Amino acid sequence: PDELQQFSEQLEDHQRSLLTDGKTTMLDHAVREHNIFVLSSLYTNIKFENLGRTLGVDAEDAELMCARMIAENRMKGRIDQIDGVITFEGAREVKEVSAAIFLKSQTAAQPPPMHFRESVAARWDERIVKLCTAVEESVDLLIERQPIYTKMLFRSAN
Repeated sequence: PDELQQFSEQLEDHQRSLLTDGKTTMLDHAVREHNIFVLSSLYTNIKFENLGRTLGVDAEDAELMCARMIAENRMKGRIDQIDGVITFEGAREVKEVSAAIFLKSQTAAQPPPMHFRESVAARWDERIVKLCTAVEESVDLLIERQPIYTKMLFRSAN
């Protein structure tokens, strides 16, 4: 959570905006959907209660997220509302389930097949690497140009 908060502080205001529910940011939503994809590669099925606890939401919100992803054809699965379980179907390899959230914006009428998710996930990973590199370069520059402040800063962090 601390890393996510630090990352969130680096984002533009519109990237931190709240969704229509008034409590979830775009970043929170993207991370939760990504985590659902990861969990779908680890589990055949999972109770919404457990999924929600893992995502930091209640079971009903977890079910709604999964239902939306299935309806938008971004994930394959079956929802058993009586038992409160989702059974993940189709792709069982990580490269097939590590889809980026951007897929739905590419074409609303006909979403791309699941194998395109690999390239989208690769672009997502590339962006994360670029962000981390920029942060690291910024810290190196701070250390180089402000050594006294940096020593004070790192001393207070311990």
